[in-house]
Amino acid sequence: MSQAVMVQILDNQLRDVQQREGIKRMRLDLDRGAKEWLISKGISKEYGARPLGRVVQKELLNALSQRLLEETIHEGDTVVVRLNGSKNGLYIKPNHESPSMRQQESVPGPSSRGGRF
Repeated sequence: MSQAVMVQILDNQLRDVQQREGIKRMRLDLDRGAKEWLISKGISKEYGARPLGRVVQKELLNALSQRLLEETIHEGDTVVVRLNGSKNGLYIKPNHESPSMRQQESVPGPSSRGGRF
């Protein structure tokens, strides 16, 4: 299978991802490294492109879902997906600070309460 065909199959999978509820209004920005990594994990000589759907589910959709739950990506965002620093997975760049992080920052620490527990 040629590289061009593999990229076309992955692009079709990514179009399917973008039709899912919660992701429809987002733009996915995968660079070449991220796409090549997904292809290397999801396309084999023995099984062809059949495993690609599972790889996209596990490595991309699950991570997108986690970011949505954390509220670090929102509807209408451009979601940047890159190969992580150790080149063994994907990194989805957060576009927003999570509400739990904002809440932790607003809670005064023990030193500001004037005493020890």
